[in-house]
Amino acid sequence: MKTLVIDWLTPCPNCGNKTAHVKTEHGSNDFLFDGDSVSCMSACGMTGVIEIFDTDSADVIWDEIGFDLGATS
Repeated sequence: MKTLVIDWLTPCPNCGNKTAHVKTEHGSNDFLFDGDSVSCMSACGMTGVIEIFDTDSADVIWDEIGFDLGATS
């Protein structure tokens, strides 16, 4: 699996950073695949996944802000 630096996705909703790391098996800087994992390149560490909308468009679906799987109350 390779990690790409992508700057054309929707900016991070947590910090506004416009650059993300995308982990992909078959993707390239121009083509990503449904389910590729995404993480914000800033210190905020927001994560998400790539969703394909049609043959020519893909974007990141960011995780909910403040959602923490390890959080306990």
